[in-house]
Amino acid sequence: MGLEKAVKAKTGKDLGGVGFWMVDGVLSQQKGSARRYWHSELQKLNETYKIPCYGNDCGSAGDDPFKPTPPPPPPAAHGSYTVQSGDGCWAIADRFCQDGNNWKTDICNADSVCAMLHPGQTINYDCSGKGAFCNGGPAKMLI
Repeated sequence: MGLEKAVKAKTGKDLGGVGFWMVDGVLSQQKGSARRYWHSELQKLNETYKIPCYGNDCGSAGDDPFKPTPPPPPPAAHGSYTVQSGDGCWAIADRFCQDGNNWKTDICNADSVCAMLHPGQTINYDCSGKGAFCNGGPAKMLI
């Protein structure tokens, strides 16, 4: 295609058999894309031959493909709680599930339990909002 000849004419240097390294789409990667294996070596070649880069992602390496993966999120909290004086279902859900607005799905049997809430009463909660740990579900965490 004349690439070798054009590079020799422009820079006075040979490509040494390497041809695709100057293509920006192969070298530069947008953030969120995996970094190409030979990225750093290809960048050195571009610098050596002073090949210009065109486009929005010039010099962008992309993300490190060898970075550690984040751990999975912890399972949703669940368990039982002994109601204290002054407690309400919104406050209990906010304390254990970090969002009191979901108290109707986080407190097990919320409609009946929260209507007659009193100190000393033991209630169950399941922060997944699915009720999997309500009414004798999997083992409960005691608080």
